[in-house]
Amino acid sequence: MNPLGWFCNKWKYFIPTDLPAVVERLSKKLQALREEFFFGIISALKSENIDIPKISPLLEEGSEIDSALKGFQLTCIVGFASKEGYVPLKDFFIFEDNLRMVMAKGDEAACILYNE
Repeated sequence: MNPLGWFCNKWKYFIPTDLPAVVERLSKKLQALREEFFFGIISALKSENIDIPKISPLLEEGSEIDSALKGFQLTCIVGFASKEGYVPLKDFFIFEDNLRMVMAKGDEAACILYNE
């Protein structure tokens, strides 16, 4: 599932009252993409006979790789939404802060670090 396509199809104009629902759905889709991406990497390495016995194919919530992926996704999604005009400049920080709070859930400091 492409989250950018989801933006284009579902959220043409920013409506502040819809923000919590939009952020929650977007966060769930981004989490699924993180898990799929990480599992794909581990599977590809194993298919090349690379021994990685200490790494689980499941992305652990709050792990460093999870925080790094969250920071990367946050940067990309917020930048895309701003650049394409889905979020007006006056609401940019509200959108970014809400998305970060929902995505980070406990590892906000690490997520912010990777986002920067």
